[in-house]
Amino acid sequence: MDIENYQSMIQAFVDGRLPIQEFETQYLAAFKSQSTGMNPELFQLLDSLFSDVDAYSPDCLPEEETPFIISALSLYKQAAITLEKLNQILVKQTQQIVK
Repeated sequence: MDIENYQSMIQAFVDGRLPIQEFETQYLAAFKSQSTGMNPELFQLLDSLFSDVDAYSPDCLPEEETPFIISALSLYKQAAITLEKLNQILVKQTQQIVK
């Protein structure tokens, strides 16, 4: 999966167009099947979100979170942060191509 596909998937989730259960399933499957090499910055960013998706529990309330179990609210926040950073990486890549 290329960076734009990750961006689209995360954007759909953050916008509410992709339900959390579908996002969880799709993101985990996509990241686990990633067979092509990623630059380290991108890998670290997507791996961090992978950890958050993996830690998500539908039964967890924000006040019940632990370092290993997070709520839907935290997952949305982390996805939004990841999306912002992913957009910055894409802008940087586009600028390098133009030069």
